[in-house]
Amino acid sequence: MSIVYVDSSALVKRYRNEVGSGRVSELLQRAEQLLIARLTMVEVSSALVRRARATGMEVNNLRTTLAAFDEDLARSFDLIELDELVMERAVGVARQYGLRGADAIQLACVLLARNQMPSEIILLSSDTELNAAALLEGLKVENPEPM
Repeated sequence: MSIVYVDSSALVKRYRNEVGSGRVSELLQRAEQLLIARLTMVEVSSALVRRARATGMEVNNLRTTLAAFDEDLARSFDLIELDELVMERAVGVARQYGLRGADAIQLACVLLARNQMPSEIILLSSDTELNAAALLEGLKVENPEPM
């Protein structure tokens, strides 16, 4: 596996012990290049804080988790910026597939990245609707959760 675009639904599993967490870690380690949308920074941060609050996680544990995420952002991921081209494509896929806004942005990012990369991009995502649209667009999809 060479280039992996990681959606927020899968990336959060790297920092929380959930169904599919082991598979996410395995796929991230094997990848030569990891891509995420800048939006993913916000979505994963929000998910981690919200789940920590819901489960009563200690503040120090949350800080450690967020620090690990920040370190990975700095070292491991290439960011795709949310520019005008991404947003225009997101509007198109939202209208075509009826995706939620954030999912449309994620799909637009991976589709545009596909056009600029020398090899195949794999979408790593646990989101059923996003995955279905990505498959219709001809993308290879890895869902870390058992089917």
